[in-house]
Amino acid sequence: MTSVGLTVSAEAPTETVAEPSVRTDGTTAVGLDGATGTGADAGTGERVRAAAARGSTLLSVQYARGVAAVSVVLFHAFNDAGVTHYPEQVLQSGVDLFFAISGFIMWVTTCQSSIGPKAFLGKRIRRIVPLYWLFTAIAVAIAVVAPQLGKHTGAGDAIASFLFLPAHNPASHAVEPVIAPGWTLNHEMLFYLIFASALMFPPKPRLVAVVGINVALVIIGMVTHGPLVVSFYSNPIILEFVFGVIVGVIYTSGYRASRRLSWPVVAAGAAVMVAMAAAWGQEVWLRVVLWGLPAAVILLALALTENFKPVVRRPRWLFVGDASYSIYIVHGVLLSALLSIVNHAGVPKIVMIPIGAPAAVIFGLLVYRYIARPMTNRLRGRRRAPVAIAAPLVRPEVAGSAEA
Repeated sequence: MTSVGLTVSAEAPTETVAEPSVRTDGTTAVGLDGATGTGADAGTGERVRAAAARGSTLLSVQYARGVAAVSVVLFHAFNDAGVTHYPEQVLQSGVDLFFAISGFIMWVTTCQSSIGPKAFLGKRIRRIVPLYWLFTAIAVAIAVVAPQLGKHTGAGDAIASFLFLPAHNPASHAVEPVIAPGWTLNHEMLFYLIFASALMFPPKPRLVAVVGINVALVIIGMVTHGPLVVSFYSNPIILEFVFGVIVGVIYTSGYRASRRLSWPVVAAGAAVMVAMAAAWGQEVWLRVVLWGLPAAVILLALALTENFKPVVRRPRWLFVGDASYSIYIVHGVLLSALLSIVNHAGVPKIVMIPIGAPAAVIFGLLVYRYIARPMTNRLRGRRRAPVAIAAPLVRPEVAGSAEA
């Protein structure tokens, strides 16, 4: 747990997925079966890739980032309220959607770009690291100054958190950083390193390298019983980045679908995720299949719809999508503070759902507006190079990273 022509302007420093100008010729899409509504052609593919190079935003994907972030907030609010049964568990699948979006963004924003590994990593670091380090430092300070709040941490755990390395958290007894959602950023950072290395190759071998390395890591994890760092980074959940990359390849090839086709697909994918929420338990392979694949299908439907006809721009929804990374990273801080107050006051924990969740989302929006966005803009302002970023999630901006 850390904005497709995709650039980030000074107003929206997140990885945004922009409104692609890929249907300016007024043509209709013709499917393989001759029916209007689906299909692909070389001309559309070129226009899509050109739009990505210019940096437009795929609004539907950006909206999906907002949905993913809010769903994770709700999941943690339900947990804090003691409501941990089906179907609330499906809310954590926002992480899976983040991972797919992150892979998608990374591919779409670089497939026609000459960006090198160093510049790519620099952009990702400026987007992901400052806010995460800031709130990690705050969390460590609270653990040192007020350990009675239950946020114990050790020097090793704190250092691992800053370095994006897996470690056992002494407060939660789980393998997660000081800022719990940061576990997804640990996966995101490895994916960025893999993707950056693959940027040395043209698109086709780049795709083979990204897919091959991630699959190889999963296989290593299956056949070995290595130390924590090996088992963590070989988690099959990293295949969800690959799903997103494949969706990006399909999108930039020019395939498109009308809303008559795509919206039922989105609804069906969401229904599968809800229906299967009780099935996967904590088995990661089932999670990848029952949540990761449907998340990728939803993402594909949204992206192909943008190739056919861009969705309506809704500023409030877009703002939530832009702020999704901030919401994702900082919501736990607010929820933890509220839970401490609720416990001390003897108030029923159920209030964490109607009060805690909205408050955490609003807190994330404020952090984005007054801290994250100005900080990112300032860092980018020190470099004159054009800012081109992917639609995340992710930004997972995925996250990921996440950008989930």
